[in-house]
Formats: sequence, C-alpha cells, structure tokens
Amino acid sequence: MQVVYGIDGRQKLDEHSLDPLSGYENSRPVRIGNAAYQQLQLDIYGEMMVSIYLANKYGDAISYAGWRDVQRILDWLGKNWQRPDAGIWEVRSSLPLEGKQIAARSARTLLLLHFPIPIGQRQ
Repeated sequence: MQVVYGIDGRQKLDEHSLDPLSGYENSRPVRIGNAAYQQLQLDIYGEMMVSIYLANKYGDAISYAGWRDVQRILDWLGKNWQRPDAGIWEVRSSLPLEGKQIAARSARTLLLLHFPIPIGQRQ
C-alpha cells in the first residue's frame, strides 16, 4: 500500500535536493518531493484497520466488496509483515522495526474482534 500521494492524486513524488538552500537552523539537505512514496511502511496496515473500525462504528459500514479487498490486503500482510521496512519514521534504509509488529497484531486483533471471518481462517 502506498503511504503518500500528491495533493492532485499523483502517485510518483520524485524527491530532489535543493543544495544551495539551508533549512531550519541550517539543516541540510533541503528536499522537495517525497521519496517515501517508494518505501515499504508496514505499520500503516494497523492504521488502516483502525480507520475501517471507526468508519464502521461511527459512519458508513464497509461494503462486502470493500471487506473482500481488506481481507486480500491482510492476507498479503500476513505473508510479508516480517520484511524490513522504513516504518513511520521514514528512515532511508530498511530496518527491522518493532512498530510494524504491533500494527500487524493490532490489525489481526481488530479483524478477529469486530469483523466476520470464516472460522477455518481464524488463528
């Protein structure tokens, strides 16, 4: 799942350094764009599930087709959650971060507690 998009919906947000400029308190580099669009950030899936839960509780319920999409995404997460990722901190290299483990477990807990799942798939 891509974690950031342009305000106009564009997916590619190439990042460029503006070397002649210094940032706040002379911090460098100053960048425009956002390379995070290419990063794997597994912690976002926990946020996704919290958003779905809150929308179901206080707004419109998720459709059956939408729920099938969520199940497909969580199936992918179940197979990939241990991959090194950039996490919410958007580090420039992939690291084994703890936040994704918490997010993945939170997503699974919300799934089991609040949404229908075939009994054979519960673990």
